[in-house]
Amino acid sequence: LPDNVHTTDFVPLDALLPTCAAIIHHGGSGTLTTAMAHGVPQVMAPSRIWCNVHKARAVQERGGGLYREADRLTADALRNMLVRVLTEPSFTQGAQRLRTEMLGTPSPRDLVPVLQTLTAEHHALQR
Repeated sequence: LPDNVHTTDFVPLDALLPTCAAIIHHGGSGTLTTAMAHGVPQVMAPSRIWCNVHKARAVQERGGGLYREADRLTADALRNMLVRVLTEPSFTQGAQRLRTEMLGTPSPRDLVPVLQTLTAEHHALQR
């Protein structure tokens, strides 16, 4: 490996991502949402399993990164995507907008009382 590459068994993404200018990943929910929470631009290479392609497309459409399906990705294409994400400020801005939107989403703690009220109202109407 080159001198500027370090390997490790495990590093929590929450600890690592604040130091990153971008992340390359498979489009899984945990990695994608952790990158969003830190406002890090994303380069995604999802497979067609579950909803990874749909999530990657949504991030790209909102300006927070780029994606290409893994089975259609070449090393040159991956490099070009990463260079764009690192050099075009719009991707950092898009990632920050996603972060702001994500942090503004109500938490389950905020939503549960609303759901309980709606459920009680529905049951009252059914009686």
